[in-house]
Amino acid sequence: GDALRTRSGKVFSAVHLEAYIGRIAVCAEAIALGMAAAAGDTEIDTIVAVNKDGKIVSPCGMCREMISDYSPNAVVIIMREGHVSAVPISELLPEKYHRS
Repeated sequence: GDALRTRSGKVFSAVHLEAYIGRIAVCAEAIALGMAAAAGDTEIDTIVAVNKDGKIVSPCGMCREMISDYSPNAVVIIMREGHVSAVPISELLPEKYHRS
């Protein structure tokens, strides 16, 4: 699952959609961001993902790219050395790809 808060204070939450073919599974982060986009509010302030047991997990690489594309100043909640940490998305995605 995922929850994100936009800079305007709105909260969007979603679940991961698994598929038999892994390539077509859709991460909860992408769905929550899509919900925010449908509402016209994609400037993420803070985002967190959890597994099926409710434990905080770090976003996958594709989600890191998407979060950074839409909100380069977003803060991501992750577990670091057993502690909850809030880190900028840029820290999770060093040397980000940019179009020329």
